[in-house]
Amino acid sequence: MSPVTGGLGFIGSHTVRALLDLGETCIATTHRRTAAPVFLEEEVGRRLHRAPLDISDQDAYLALGRGRDITAIVHLAASPLGSEVFEELRVNLTGLAHTLQAAEAWGVQRVCIASSIGDSPASRKRPSPWSCRPPAANRCSSSVRPGRQSRC
Repeated sequence: MSPVTGGLGFIGSHTVRALLDLGETCIATTHRRTAAPVFLEEEVGRRLHRAPLDISDQDAYLALGRGRDITAIVHLAASPLGSEVFEELRVNLTGLAHTLQAAEAWGVQRVCIASSIGDSPASRKRPSPWSCRPPAANRCSSSVRPGRQSRC
């Protein structure tokens, strides 16, 4: 059984569908959304279970796995778009730490982590202090001569 944090969000629900298609049983965790998308409805209560989860609540996270044979965790949950940047960091890093702690507590050897926040419409509206330029190898010479600075 694999919990998918953020499992009813856009990316999460498609990840859950792919896991179900591979024969997995999933727990789709949700913090705000409770309804499963139409393409998952037939699996709810069979191979798909829904569970409310605030990823910043370590006790609730650990309780999710009690009495279950958890084989992998897919961590996709994140703070809501538009949150203050340091609140986003707090929630996201705490959620990641709780995911890794749960994996250790449950003896899980496979943890998958993904994020789409770097390419969201919100990230294009306000520059992120955490973004970096893509590699500029095609614009730079392969060597820097003494006395000259690289433009990269």
